[in-house]
Amino acid sequence: MGSKGVEGAFLARYVPIFRSLACFRHGRAGDLFFTPNPSSASAEPIPHRLESFVRVEWERLPSRRGPETLVLKKDGRQVYLHSAYDPQREARQWAGQVDEPSPSNIVVVFGLGLGYHLRALLERLPASQRVIVVEPQREIAESFPLDRLQADFPDHRSVVVVSDWSQFKEVYTSLGGGMDNVVLLKLPAAAQVFAREFREFLEKLRSEVKMLRTNLATVINFAPEWQRNFLENLRFCPQVGTVSPIFGAWKNRPAILAAAGPSLNKQIRLLRRAKGRALIISVGSATRLLAKEGIEPDLVASIDAGRPNYEGIFKGMDLPRTPLVFDPINHYKILQHYRGPKVMMSVHRSNRWLDRYFRQEVGQIKIGGSIACTVFDLLRQAGADPIIMIGQDLAFTDEQLHADGSLETIDVVGSKAEELEEQGGKKGYKKTDQILVWVKGNDGKPIISNVQMETYIHWFEEELRVHKGELRVINATEGGARIQGAEVMTFSQALDQFIGQDLSEELRQLRRGLLADPGFDRRGLQRQVRRTRRQVERGLPHARRALKLSEELLQHFSRGTPCPVGKIVSKLESLDKKLKAARKDAFLISYALSPLTLLRRFAPKDGSEVETCRQSMRVYRSIAQAFETTLPLLRRLEESLSHAAQQEALGA
Repeated sequence: MGSKGVEGAFLARYVPIFRSLACFRHGRAGDLFFTPNPSSASAEPIPHRLESFVRVEWERLPSRRGPETLVLKKDGRQVYLHSAYDPQREARQWAGQVDEPSPSNIVVVFGLGLGYHLRALLERLPASQRVIVVEPQREIAESFPLDRLQADFPDHRSVVVVSDWSQFKEVYTSLGGGMDNVVLLKLPAAAQVFAREFREFLEKLRSEVKMLRTNLATVINFAPEWQRNFLENLRFCPQVGTVSPIFGAWKNRPAILAAAGPSLNKQIRLLRRAKGRALIISVGSATRLLAKEGIEPDLVASIDAGRPNYEGIFKGMDLPRTPLVFDPINHYKILQHYRGPKVMMSVHRSNRWLDRYFRQEVGQIKIGGSIACTVFDLLRQAGADPIIMIGQDLAFTDEQLHADGSLETIDVVGSKAEELEEQGGKKGYKKTDQILVWVKGNDGKPIISNVQMETYIHWFEEELRVHKGELRVINATEGGARIQGAEVMTFSQALDQFIGQDLSEELRQLRRGLLADPGFDRRGLQRQVRRTRRQVERGLPHARRALKLSEELLQHFSRGTPCPVGKIVSKLESLDKKLKAARKDAFLISYALSPLTLLRRFAPKDGSEVETCRQSMRVYRSIAQAFETTLPLLRRLEESLSHAAQQEALGA
């Protein structure tokens, strides 16, 4: 085989290798609705028939050239979704104006109609292109002959039709949607008829991309810290309760979510009236303020993995009776020094495996981006009604970010400061790297927030939309941003209306359920830690060897250095098999391996030999680093569990 033939074989065989390695067990990056490899598909594929944004009247009519067109009737208007003369020709013209997307892009099309433009588009796209069609009219989506489209385009196996934002988000994530790989197209008439829905979709998509950018950067920067926290905290499992007993246990009783926004300063003294008459859960940063006022919450919640969470909030906190509800990635020093009872929850689905070591489920809670989002979901699953939120500003109320009395500087990008001033903002804001936005306040007036807090606002609004009618949510913050779907009233009004009955005994019962022994299988976890430690010890030299071989290939393709490409690829294939065996069921170290998901997600789907080598080096380097950082932690955890088992045996 000639040099070009060898290099071609390298690309054909080598690219799938590093893509499959990057998938591992973290997330659902490999789950497709339609997939080129049916054996790798999800056991329960994502549904493609979903609830819609809106309903309008519509009618099929023959066009002048024969094929049917679609007429929509809305607000007294009739709009042809496709050409009344020749819809097929119009579709070809529309598709011909579309710039060819990269194979790594996800193509999102707003508007389906009768699908003429979708067919014309698929004729121009490669079979591997991922396409999501958003049809805001449910009946149109349901009547579309998707089976016929699949028969006509059998090689296009990543085409999904949705009519609901929450399912779009799930499909978008499952197909590998990220920060910069989406191409948005619109059927002009659909965007015209459904103008409001199109604007809402755009707003949510932008918000999702912003959140993804934040989340992905967080994964890359904090994966090693999360992994350390997780393994350090596992040794506390035999001493903790689990959060699942709270599910449904506070049905139709009031609860208060105490967040740490600046409005908490004027509400905190009123909170005493609710003690023993509502379930009070405070986020970690609000707990110190409550303690200063002599108010002990019923539960404290924390999920922050960073050291500042310990140093600035929990260090020295003395609440020996208040249970701390925590996720295993919480900073490990918090669990080491917190004197009160501890209750474990899980905000990452990748940790569901922990359930097998308890007699009951740990309890899955949504993460949402902030601890207040997590507490809200905990209260929702508990059945609390109403949920009263205080200190939930999600904006710079009175130029403050937190209710600690300190003035937080508001940072703005470039000309954003002048732009805000022109719109009525205050002067003196620094121009740095934080993007500010105007949002609607609880008083109906605009208030300054930032991009991160805006994503939290959207999260709450989406949750309230999804669970509309199931519970009552009161925004008693008395400041900050409006959350659409929540009732706005003062905290005093909320207390008068909802807080009255003595629930002390019910709170004691709830506490007993949370702190009951969940029956942890220490020896089972010890065996799993030992297996994982041995797998990592075997896999580390393979990862280092694969990295070195990839470097040799890079030298060959970039500088023309002599290199036996065929032999190296063969060795890499052998090493890949060993690395797959090393990471099999390696859920104990999933956080350390999580950056590999990003490498797979944003890997170039088509590239030169040089770029392919560089990407493979990133993958193997990540594997090696994951193994190197987790090995001493696994050894220490194994030692700790073994010592505890010995002490337990001596005590028996």
